[in-house]
Amino acid sequence: MQELELLNIGLLAGIMSGFFGIGGGTVTVPLLVAIGFDIRHAIGISAFQMIFTSIYGSYLNHKKAVFDMHSNMPFLIGGAVGGAVGGYFMGKSSPFWLGILMLFFVIATTVKLFISNPSPKGNKVESSYLYALIGMVIGTLGGMVGIGGALMLTPILIGYLNFSIKEAIGVSLFFVISSSIFAFLAIYLTGFAKIDRAIYVALPSLIGVAFGVHIAHKTSPYRHKTLLMLLYILIIVILANKIFFT
Repeated sequence: MQELELLNIGLLAGIMSGFFGIGGGTVTVPLLVAIGFDIRHAIGISAFQMIFTSIYGSYLNHKKAVFDMHSNMPFLIGGAVGGAVGGYFMGKSSPFWLGILMLFFVIATTVKLFISNPSPKGNKVESSYLYALIGMVIGTLGGMVGIGGALMLTPILIGYLNFSIKEAIGVSLFFVISSSIFAFLAIYLTGFAKIDRAIYVALPSLIGVAFGVHIAHKTSPYRHKTLLMLLYILIIVILANKIFFT
């Protein structure tokens, strides 16, 4: 029956990826841990799944002209470097402290998102060097906890760089491509990748991401922000319960 659970997790992760631009690891890791996977194995499965959803989801968003791939390529390059570094350090970290690190990031992101305007009024900040630096830092942190980094990138794009929530979500999912690929390669080399299990999560996520992208374009910015915050709060509760009470 574990295969059915993995298929359902993959489908849900894909929907969340397309709708929130989060790669899916934010959902996948806590649920895999909840059904009995060691967090390091869960992170490896998550990184593998995110490769699928981020590539396909970004293709769909690009077709809908949500964001420009060329101008946002520095995020991808920085994320590639950071994802490899983060995946390497993940293999050398304890499950407890990885959980604490992930919980801290989710809480910090939720607070930033709460005070951000989903439709910024100022001019968007455009700097290739800044994009690359942000991508590298977030890729490192995201690779360590298996969330691709999009969970942290979206509020930064909205709150500090004046991206709209729709464009921020598209860029964030695009960013996950490089960070997830290099994070997975690093995780694979450390021996924590369970590809036979990861396939059951990755394939249904492709169906989910197409549906998620579709409904994202029919949702208002403020409702989008509210739903994203509710997701973050749910993840905080699940993680805190797993870390401190089980």
